[in-house]
Amino acid sequence: MIGGIDMVYLARKDENGRSQTVREHSIGVSTLCAATCAKLGLRYLGMLVGLLHDLGKCTIEFKLVLDLERHSGIKVKHALFGARYAMEELGDMSCEAGIADDSSPRAKAALLAASAIISHHQGLIDLVSPSGIDGLEKAVFQEEERYQRAKSAFLAECASEHELAQLFEQAVEEVENLERTLESATNAALAKEIPSVRSMQRSFSYGMVVRFIASALIDTDRLNVCLWRTGDDAFGASSNADWEACRANVSAHLNNLARKAGSPPELVEARRAVGEACAAFAASTLEPGMFRLTAATGSGKTLGILLAIATFAASSSQPPRVFYLAPYKAILTQNAQEWREAIKGAVDLLEHHSDVVSQSGEADTAPHDDLRDPLVERWSSPIVVSTLVQFLHTLFSPHPRRLRRFQALAGSIIVIDEIQSLPLGFTAIVNGALNFLATVARCTVICMTATQPALECGPLPLALHQSSEMVAPEVGFAPCFDRVHIISRIRPRMSVVKLASFAQERRLCEGSVLVVVNTKPGAHKLYRELVARGEDVILLTQHLCPKHRLDMIGKVRCKLEAERSGTGASFVCVSTSLIEAGVNLSFPCGVRCLIGLDSPAQTAGRVNRHGESLFGNLYIVDYEEERIEFLGDMPLRSACAREILLRRRGDPRLDVAVVEEYYRLLFKRHQKEMEGPIKNLNDEGVALKGKTLLGLFTSNVCDKPSKDARHSLRQALRTAGREAKPIDDDTEAVIVAYDGGETLFEKIRRANFAQLPSLLAQAQPYSVGLTSTEVKRLSPYLRTDGQSGARFLDERLYDEREGVMPFAENLQ
Repeated sequence: MIGGIDMVYLARKDENGRSQTVREHSIGVSTLCAATCAKLGLRYLGMLVGLLHDLGKCTIEFKLVLDLERHSGIKVKHALFGARYAMEELGDMSCEAGIADDSSPRAKAALLAASAIISHHQGLIDLVSPSGIDGLEKAVFQEEERYQRAKSAFLAECASEHELAQLFEQAVEEVENLERTLESATNAALAKEIPSVRSMQRSFSYGMVVRFIASALIDTDRLNVCLWRTGDDAFGASSNADWEACRANVSAHLNNLARKAGSPPELVEARRAVGEACAAFAASTLEPGMFRLTAATGSGKTLGILLAIATFAASSSQPPRVFYLAPYKAILTQNAQEWREAIKGAVDLLEHHSDVVSQSGEADTAPHDDLRDPLVERWSSPIVVSTLVQFLHTLFSPHPRRLRRFQALAGSIIVIDEIQSLPLGFTAIVNGALNFLATVARCTVICMTATQPALECGPLPLALHQSSEMVAPEVGFAPCFDRVHIISRIRPRMSVVKLASFAQERRLCEGSVLVVVNTKPGAHKLYRELVARGEDVILLTQHLCPKHRLDMIGKVRCKLEAERSGTGASFVCVSTSLIEAGVNLSFPCGVRCLIGLDSPAQTAGRVNRHGESLFGNLYIVDYEEERIEFLGDMPLRSACAREILLRRRGDPRLDVAVVEEYYRLLFKRHQKEMEGPIKNLNDEGVALKGKTLLGLFTSNVCDKPSKDARHSLRQALRTAGREAKPIDDDTEAVIVAYDGGETLFEKIRRANFAQLPSLLAQAQPYSVGLTSTEVKRLSPYLRTDGQSGARFLDERLYDEREGVMPFAENLQ
């Protein structure tokens, strides 16, 4: 009551004057958040954070600016007060006095609640900063007079002190149970590891718990607003998930493929055996835990794992959500289409990767009740197909829109295709996150590749299930899958002239040649050298938009079929690594420029793929025109691969044992790199010399710890999350002038807000990701739409053969 007038505190108003009270919103979010947090056994803690998260809106200041907020940009901080109540009133913490036992379940329950509440708009904070400052206490203990008014109003209008205290006691019991779960699950999963490794995993997992609760609050807060605004669950999960029909459809699809295949009968039968082995394993053994599907390239893994998933889900009373993750959009697009054809609409599938809106849009610049892209923001479809980059953002980014998706992972099946493509610096933290998901969040994680990295080695090992291998080696690497001889030609190194001559020589002797290089500049240079010699050559790089790339792959496929039928001539295809995994092409001969040993094995999957001859040849060469020193950990991988190749000179095999030898050498030599060393200064000028991602996500030992940093939860989640940037995260998508891309951009420029999501989705196949250097160089030739942020490249700088031409002299 203010001035004798009853005050009803509002959470929001819409453009029509409708309002939602703080009480209505808090109770609604509390119910939703409790259901989500129950997945981790934290129902009452979820209920508590849902009730407290908007306590700070119970002030006259917030009420006065509510009408102005949408138009003026005026903000009143409100998340701090709910966090303070959790710490001060429930956890008995204050700015002046610490707590007797900061590692007690009571203290941790308060800290978990406070960290989630304070993160629900600004994103995750550092519980303790790298310099030793207590992030929570620094943030929440301020504005004493307004806090006291807000607290009194909230207790009078929304929930009583007694109700909150009761909820907190139940939450403390849940945290006690969580600690026992973390202890027992970690000890069981990492039983063979030394105590310090198990302690590191427990610390990492606690950081993941903080992340999960914050994700649950962000998601349910936005969901409740959506329900209020629209009157229905516009953000809800799709209801179309008939897994029994899906299993039958996939099985029939595999049988149809076998009948239509032009491959030798023994190869068809071997692929069928892989699919049947996957399905049998799913029916008998698959459960929450960490598994591996290791099988040769071209063995049918992509459809085999889909059959396994459908078999498992069809027999489950509560079918899990499924995530399929791949490193490259080229793989993702093709395999998503392959899954759709096999599923035949029985289960809804969401395809999520980069779009034409700048990645800065992920930093929660849109209003938190924005209704755009609900399925993408929640990952709520029964099957979600996305990139490894998006998955890494979901695991580690502090930004609310990326963080929001994390809660969707609990209890799911997660398939990571081509796991070997994971950057070396992410190895330890991804292992830690996957261990948490498999043991605490009850996920079934499957790492799928022909070249399985030894992730059970390293500073924080992957905790594999005791029956981890889905397919026996004699099935996954049946003799008929051994279709390629690997021939090392790494000495002497080759210039672009010598490599072009070598490709020409192989084409004349063996037929069409696939040459896979490591960099876009190296690919363009070789392509132009071959064109100058009059060669028939096709170029495939990330400088082609997805639609153009698929068209070119289709052209390659047609030319290969014509060559096999005797109606077409041989040719050369120059490509970056985008062609190496999941692309169903079969060349008579291949050339792979030296990098890690996993890459030649992947390229071999594009040579003699369907057994057209007894053996095809793949040559490994050292291309001196490439500057791989700028490609992250690639120089380290290249050095280890070179050593293994020189040891095995004259041996044409690249089998499981050789790949394992390579990874064990790589991981043994570069343990520190696996922890994720970071630069000396971050973007905010904070000194991080000697720090690693693994350290910041776990113990976060400070050089000069502050006396204020008392809490046992010390993870620097915000700093570490900002530093954990995937290697291609700095690209910006631009629409290009291919097959109507320019027309789409004009439609986007003229569109109203409601039309934008559909148009931006249509523009995805016509966009190319450019590096920051390329954007800067081409900025005079880029047009930007102010409303959507979409950008368009001058049509003169997009070539029908090479794609984006990143140099202005091409205009001449």
